[in-house]
Formats: sequence, structure tokens, C-alpha cells
Amino acid sequence: MITSGSSDFAQADDTWKIDRYKWKLKDAPGSFAMISKDSLNVDHEYQRNNVSKQKVTAIRSKWSWVGCGCLIVMRRGSGKLFVIDGQHRLLAALHRPDILDLPCLVFESDSIESEATGFLVSNTQRKPVAALDKFNAMVITNDETAVFVDDCLKKHGIQLTANALGRNTIRCVAKLLRCASIDKHALDLVVQVAKNVCTENAIPNDIIDGLFYIQRSSGLLTDTRFLACLMRHTCSSLMDAISRYASAEGARTPKVCAQGILALTNKGLRQRFEIT
Repeated sequence: MITSGSSDFAQADDTWKIDRYKWKLKDAPGSFAMISKDSLNVDHEYQRNNVSKQKVTAIRSKWSWVGCGCLIVMRRGSGKLFVIDGQHRLLAALHRPDILDLPCLVFESDSIESEATGFLVSNTQRKPVAALDKFNAMVITNDETAVFVDDCLKKHGIQLTANALGRNTIRCVAKLLRCASIDKHALDLVVQVAKNVCTENAIPNDIIDGLFYIQRSSGLLTDTRFLACLMRHTCSSLMDAISRYASAEGARTPKVCAQGILALTNKGLRQRFEIT
């Protein structure tokens, strides 16, 4: 129990701090309401698509009102209600005929962008959010780096998925965002080359790391001779070369990935390519 003077977060007159430290109010308070579960919607343009059936089943089979707490809901101008935090609880309730209404904290929505921002805030401030879900919300909120990555992948016909398994898929969203924040042009070249190299399977993280280092180090991804030599090798053989080099170096850094790719590309060449 927090008592006066017992904690840095105990109640105090901090009014003066609002102006001094420029504390902000990002939005208006919501209002509590018990709302019919059938009136609640989920917008998958920014919400999770990878719903955990196991989690829904666990909530459904042992429903707890305390555990449910309040769903966070946005009311659009049309009057429709969209859940931005509580999708699993909503899905569980939909399978329980004895639960008709759900406790909701309702906020007014100015736009889908404000909903995506609310989704980010409600999830990242209180609990972890999956990288792909965070990325989708960042795109909706027009984050410059995320929009670039999204456009780049679409341009080259690459699908971003949580579990990249097939051809023309990739999953390393955090790595793509990091690379784009450093050098957007280099990342665009990397994605294009990676797609042409990885024709039989998903694009691995190490290929992105290695190619990005190569381009940033020496600009070889615009060298037609280098590209011709690189394309003689499959994605699998390049990954094997990276693994061998990483094993010898005792590390798997972007530079090591680049050195592995370069070692295989240079095999049999008199005039070898180099990176710094």
C-alpha cells in the first residue's frame, strides 16, 4: 500500500511540473459501458491476425470477470465499435452463451490512424506486442520508416509474415525497419537481390544482414559482375557458407554473414571481390 511520503509515486502537488516538463495529454478520457458482445468489432487492418486458439480456449473454459477487466474500444463516427485491446477476450465471450455483455472503456475515434495509435499505446505500454502487429499499426499511423518498408516489400512482391516458410516471404520485420532507418536505398537493393537469390524458400535473416553489409561496405549490389557471380549460387548454399564462416569466427554478426556470402561468391575467381 502506498502512503504519503513512502514512494516517489505517492500523491503530491505536481501541477508545476506539467508546464516545466511539458507533460502532454494525448487524448480524452473514455467512458465505461457494458456493451453487447455482438456489437463489438475487430479491424484486422491494424489488429492481430495471428489469434491464439489456445489462449481463447483457456479464457473461454475458465471465464473470470476479474481477469477480463475492461476491453478498450473505439467508437467511430458511424457509431460502430472496434476493440483495440481485448480481441482474445471478445472471441472467448462469443463462444459463451451465458455471457452477453462485456465491460468496455469506450473512447471516441477520430480516424483509423487514431485507433492504430491507440492499439500501439495500449499494447506497448502495458504488455509486449508482436513485431508484425506493431509494424502493421506503424504503417497505419504513417510512420515513415514502416511505410517505406511496406512499399518496398510490395514493390518486389515479398510478403511479410509471422512464420515465413514459402517463396517470396520474409519475417525479419525488426531487421528491415533497422536497415531502412540506416539506408533506405541500400535496403531496396537488398530486398530485390535477396528475392532473386532465394527462389526456392523464404528469405533468411542472415541473407538480409549479409547483403546489407556488403552494399553499405562496398556498393557491390550495383556491380553487374558481382551480381552475376552471386546468382550462380542458391540461397541454401549461401546459408551453408554463412554457417561455416560463423562457426570458424565464433560469431554470426552482419559482417560475418557478409564474409560468408563473399567467400562463396569469390570461389574460383581470379579477381576477387572485397569488403571493408
